[in-house]
Amino acid sequence: MPTKPARTPARKPASRRQEARWQREKRLQRITIGVAAVALLVVLAIPAYAYYDEYVKPWREPVIKVGSTSFNMRSYVNMLRYEKAEKEMLGQTFDSSIDPFSALDDMKNFELVRQAAPGKNIEATQEEITTYIRGIVLGTLGNQAETMSEADKDAKFKELYPQHLKDRRISKKNYERLIGNVLMYQEMREIVGKDVPTVAEQVHLLVMRVDSEENVTKATDRLNAGEDFAAVAKDLSADTQQGSEPETDAGWMPRGVMPTEVDDFAFASEPGATSGAISTKNGLYIVRVLEREQAREVEADDRETLKDNALDNWLVEESKRVNPKYYWNSGKYQWALDHL
Repeated sequence: MPTKPARTPARKPASRRQEARWQREKRLQRITIGVAAVALLVVLAIPAYAYYDEYVKPWREPVIKVGSTSFNMRSYVNMLRYEKAEKEMLGQTFDSSIDPFSALDDMKNFELVRQAAPGKNIEATQEEITTYIRGIVLGTLGNQAETMSEADKDAKFKELYPQHLKDRRISKKNYERLIGNVLMYQEMREIVGKDVPTVAEQVHLLVMRVDSEENVTKATDRLNAGEDFAAVAKDLSADTQQGSEPETDAGWMPRGVMPTEVDDFAFASEPGATSGAISTKNGLYIVRVLEREQAREVEADDRETLKDNALDNWLVEESKRVNPKYYWNSGKYQWALDHL
């Protein structure tokens, strides 16, 4: 007879005590897995946060806010790298005690111009930006560029431009934005300076810059005794003290080219008058008025200076209106220098 298959004995229902024990074991297992997962996340998060805190967060720190536009440390360092490279290209030395603050001021001024640009129909097109950059890059070739065809210039520009950006450690997008700001700034200068006069009252001045009250006293005593202005300046001017030949004849000057304090004396005095010490933010001056004319043509260089003054005055008023907010401190200053 065929053997009957063995019957599997029915599983005995778990007791309440067993079920409770199983539930406790499952809960413990879930807790163990959860704790392990949290521990792993903490282990991973510590270096990740350290990386963020050291390499990401500082670049995002705010530096200045102009109106509704904020600039962070990355924007600031880009500006600083650009200005440092431009100075070096001109053979000038980057001054870490002055230039970082000038760069911050330039950021503010560029943004003031950019925000006002639409109202004055100011725009920097891509073609204008590229042409300007092309001139800078090819300018590094000196006289060699003058003998090149336009096709060769185009090829040379494409070859040199990537290295130009690499030297400045800046992206193409950010560099072209900076150049666009420069072009709009120049156009704003022409607009606000359009009313600079071509003919104005002017004085012909002799000017001596001195470096101490002691030398002022010595110089004025000798001038009052009738000594020649140029001879006194040769002995006592700040230029002489610094090893340079003093140039005392400043020529004809309209109001606004010399410091305001010098203008106040010169335009209120008759020809032949010699000042005492005139204190300005640029140092101490002694001046003598030689001649005066009520209407004299303003020289081209002086007109450019007056345009600069007009733009400076416009920027001062715009800054008062917009009231930029600075988030600047010594730590950010040093960090920026460390990342040039």
